[in-house]
Order: sequence, then C-alpha cells, then structure tokens
Amino acid sequence: PLHLPAASLTKHCPVPGVNVAMSRATITLDVDAALANPTRRAKEVQHVHTKTTSNDDESLQPSSGTGIELIFHKLQYSVQIAKNKQKTILHGLSGVFGSNTAGELIACMGQSGAGKTSFLNVLAQRASGDATGTVMVNGQELNRNVIRRMVGYVHQADNHYPELTVFETLKFVAGLTILDVTREERDQQVMHVISMLGLGHVAHSKVGVPTGAAGEARGISGGELKRLSIAEVMLHQPKIIFLDEYTSGLDSPTALAITSLLKNISKAGHLVVATVHQPSSAIFFSFDKLCLLAQGRLAYLGPTDDVIPYFDSILPDNTCPRYSNPAEHLAEVVHVNSRSEAEQSSMFADSFVNRPQYQQLLEYIKNRTNVLSDGKRRSSKELISGEKELLMAKTSVLYQTRWLIWRNWMVFSRNKIKTKTKTIITIVMALLLGLIYLDIPQKLSGLSDRTFFLLNTSILVGARVSMEVIRFFQTEKHVVLRHTEQGMFGALAYVTSRIIAELPALVFFPLIFLAIAGPMVGLQLGVAKFLTHWFALFLININAYGYGLFMGSIIVNDDVLAVVAPLLLFPLMLFSGLTAVNIPPGLSWISYIIYLRYNVLMMFVTEIEGLDFYSGCSEAQFRDRSPNCTITTGDEILDDYNMEFVTVWEAAFVSLGLFVLMWLGAWYGINRIVRQRHS
Repeated sequence: PLHLPAASLTKHCPVPGVNVAMSRATITLDVDAALANPTRRAKEVQHVHTKTTSNDDESLQPSSGTGIELIFHKLQYSVQIAKNKQKTILHGLSGVFGSNTAGELIACMGQSGAGKTSFLNVLAQRASGDATGTVMVNGQELNRNVIRRMVGYVHQADNHYPELTVFETLKFVAGLTILDVTREERDQQVMHVISMLGLGHVAHSKVGVPTGAAGEARGISGGELKRLSIAEVMLHQPKIIFLDEYTSGLDSPTALAITSLLKNISKAGHLVVATVHQPSSAIFFSFDKLCLLAQGRLAYLGPTDDVIPYFDSILPDNTCPRYSNPAEHLAEVVHVNSRSEAEQSSMFADSFVNRPQYQQLLEYIKNRTNVLSDGKRRSSKELISGEKELLMAKTSVLYQTRWLIWRNWMVFSRNKIKTKTKTIITIVMALLLGLIYLDIPQKLSGLSDRTFFLLNTSILVGARVSMEVIRFFQTEKHVVLRHTEQGMFGALAYVTSRIIAELPALVFFPLIFLAIAGPMVGLQLGVAKFLTHWFALFLININAYGYGLFMGSIIVNDDVLAVVAPLLLFPLMLFSGLTAVNIPPGLSWISYIIYLRYNVLMMFVTEIEGLDFYSGCSEAQFRDRSPNCTITTGDEILDDYNMEFVTVWEAAFVSLGLFVLMWLGAWYGINRIVRQRHS
C-alpha cells in the first residue's frame, strides 16, 4: 500500500478492485488490483504523492487555458565517430508534444543507446552533432537562440556549489534572471519557488555533498538536490522543461514525489518532457503521453494508458502479464540485442508509422509546419507574438560581475578545508625552503643558492596557484557552462569575478611565505625591499592564476589537461632568466613573453642591489675589508645575468600587461567553449 496525502486524490477512485481507506491526513491505496490490469486508463494514479510535509508543498496554480505545442518534423541527427564516418542516431522523427490549451507531462523511454538524450538535446537546440529537420513552437519555426530561452533543461548530473545554501543558490539565479524588482520582492519569489518544490525545511541548509565525501559536510539529499535543479530552472520561467534521466540515483518514493511535482508543473501550463529509464508503475502512469524510441526510430507516441493495448494488438503472443510493471514490459519488448531483435525493432517503427492515428497526426504536422517535402529547416528569425517576454533580459557586464563576485566570495570564504590546506602548505613550503637555504652567506659561491631560492620560490608559489585553478575550473566548468547557456552571464564577467574574489588570498599567502622564509634565508628585508618582494610574489600569483584559467579554457579535455598541465610549467622555469642564460638567438624571444622572468627579475634585482660578494677569503676577513678578498658588486652580477634590460618597476608593468593578456586569453577560451556548445 501507498500512503498518500488526501488532497492529492480526487473524490472518487473508480479503479476496479482498488480499496481506498480515507482519514483526515492520508489515503491508503492498494495498487495490487490496479497492477493486475495495466491496460486500464490510469488517470487515477497520476496525482500520487509520497508523504510530505503539508506546510512545505505549496501548490502550483492551474493552467489558465494556455499551453505550448512543440512540433518536430523529420528530425535527423548524426554524430561523427571516425574521420570519414558518421553514425545516425535519430531517423526522421516527427510528432507533437503538448497543445495550445494545456500543459503536458511526457515520458521519453527506450533502451540505452536508443537516442533519448540525443532527442532531447536536438529539441532543446543543444545537440553538438549534425541535426536536420524542423522544430516549431505554437505554429512558428524559431531560431535556436529563441528556443533556448524558452526551454529549461535539467541535466542528469546535479552540479551545484556545496558551500552555498539552497536559498543562496537560487538567490544568485534570481539576481541574474528576475530584474526590475526590489530585493525584497526577488527574495519573496525565491522563497515561493522553494516552498512550491518542497524545499522549505532545507532552505538555509548548505547544498553540501550528498555522500559527505572528500571531507565535505553531508548536505541535502539526492531528491532535494534534484528538486533544487528543477527550482533553478523554474526561476527562468520557461514554457518548456526538459529533464534528462531525472530519476537516476533516486529511490522509488523520492522519484515518485518528484514526478508528482512535475505533474503539477505541467498542470500549470508548462510542457514537461523527461527521459526516464524503467520507472515504477506509479511513475509510469503519472505521464500523460509516452514517446517510445527503438534504435532512434519512433515505436510509439501517444497516451500512456493506450500503449499496452497497442503493443498487445501487434504482439498477441507477448502480451503484458498481469501484475507486472508496464514500463518493464515495454523495455523488454523494444530491447535490441541481436539482429533478429533489431529487425523486430524496425518492425515496431514501421507498424507505428502506418497506424491511421499517426498518419492523421502527420497530416496535421504538415499543415501546421508547411515545410518542404525534403524536410529542410527554414531560416526564419521572426519572433512569435508575445515571445519577447520569454527572452531573458540582458544585463550589463558590471551587473553580472557584481553577482558573480558575491557568489565566488561566499564559495571561497566558506571552504574552510581549502583555506586551512593552503595555509599549511604555504607555511610548510616557507619552512622547507628556509631550512634548505638557511642563512645564505654573501660569498660569491653562495650566489647560486640565493638565485635558486628566488627561482624555487617563484616556481613553487606560481605552480601551486596554477594547478589549483586548473583543478577547480575542471569541476566548476559544468556549472559555468550551464549558467552561460541559460544566458545568466558571459565569459568576461566570469573571468573578472573569479580573479577579484581571489585577490585577498593572492595577497595574503605571499605575505605569510615571505614573513617566514625571508628572515631564515637572510634576504634584505628593509621596508622598501620587503614590499617589493611581496609585490613581486603577488604578481606571480595573479599571473599564475590567469595562466591556469587560460590553459583550463583552451584545453577542453580533462584527461589531456591532467597530463599536459604539469608540463606547461617547464617553459616558465626554462626561460625565467636564471636557469639558462645563454639561450640560442632563435628562442630568446620566448623569454620576453614569460611572466616569471619579470617577476624573478624584480626579486633578484631587489635582493642583489647594494650587496657586495666576496671570494678568496673568509667571512671575517670580508667584514674587516681585507685586501685578500676579491669583491664583486651587485651591479656587476646583474650585468652578467642580463638583468638590467628593464628596471624593477618597468618589469612590474610588463608583468601586469602579461596578466591582462592571459586574462583576455581565458575570456577567449571560455567564450569559445560556450560558442561551440551554442553552435
């Protein structure tokens, strides 16, 4: 039996054999009899809810008589699997989702590899392969940018920032999508969506990590995480919502509760299309229509309660058994594992295409679309009446940057583990280098120790920052691309906000390092020289940060990036100006575009200037200015190392200029990824 909120069922339940025991709070429904007759019309169970807190589930308003009709005609989709070889995923699909009068909840089913997710991506104009055909909304063919802005897409993976609370996650989305309202009104709308999706009890809980892995505190549950993803989409006020395998990783009651929520959303006038893999009977019968794919072809499209009678009619020897789950039966029927089964799958598609009801639907589609016989997409860019309000309002880069700085600062400041780890690593590196190069004498032979301390400091500080940024961007990239697809912000605002939000850390950690290692090594640490060293380390940090963002955005493949990233530090060390002085003329130009050379120059010149180095005598004789000592001035050393081609402050300005170039490079790289996904 299922225990259900009384308000979720109609007054009468006319399913034969179903016993309903009513009380003030719940209804107990015995579904065994209903499962015994899976072919019966299942309107009675489409409102099934799991037991939830009544104060936490605010109903959506019913449809006001308007809906969305999505027509697709002759959709063909192929992907390149080899240099001169393509694989066709979708084979000329045609159909209609939704209507102009009411919303609908539609399930898209099929075995793995049938093309469910590809079908959803083509409809949402997010497919990266070669897609042809026509997609129309309410009788008008729209360009892909317009359709994207009408569509909310809930991905299978729920990627959110674990450091933010549920309210803060949605507040950020609302801040960039709900405009021309006061802050109080915006917060009220966020709380309304939170209440509507049953997240009120966790509104101020951190999203966290569901498993509590990687040292993170356990956050909200998997079902709550999925509802958060849906809530994020709802704030965009889409007319069409696509969900990819939304039940993955959820237990049956949680999946049923989310399906009930989607049913309520569809009743409010939205078209909701979801791919689902072997749902339970209660979930299956909650859908208004079923789109069943078999090897990229349409095996069925129509009311959910008519699918079993249809397949029983064409497969009289393989009818749906009593007391079985219709979804599991359909999965077995259309499963392809051999050539004979593939031929049977093709037979399903041919049988459905020749069905009189579908032929009537095709005539309706042709009349509505008025497409050419070859099914080529028209290039219309006109907006339908009333569509402009569906377009996301564009905000300025400054406005986007402000919201991104707020979010990034919340994320960085709350990541205590990361902050503690960075602090410990900085202290350990400072102590380690300080002990290795402890109290370096001013002996000429000790100049190499002083040189390598400065070089190792620059490389270690910069390498840590670059690798940290690359790793963080690999995990954050999915959230960033999802938000940019939704038109919330652009690449320029993202790159700028990331650097601004990290500035306190980029300033603070070099200070800790220098305060520990500098006195141990015996650097010149007068006020002016200390500040110059500190500023040089800060420039190394921001350049390394920009370098990491740039490389993370240019090398898209995560596996390739993990291998290549450490090697990218090699040219920084090689052309720093200290390790290889006699560089061949054909390669010497590279050193002029390496930021590390200018930062090392600042530190080296600051340290060497004003020092005299001795040889041929002891340190005591050097202090007594013995004539036996051979003195080499700091200026002579700088001349030998070719470190006087620019001044310290000229080097600082060049380093800032190189940082700007890498910042622009990161902007270009991220913008390129976004454009590739949009193209």
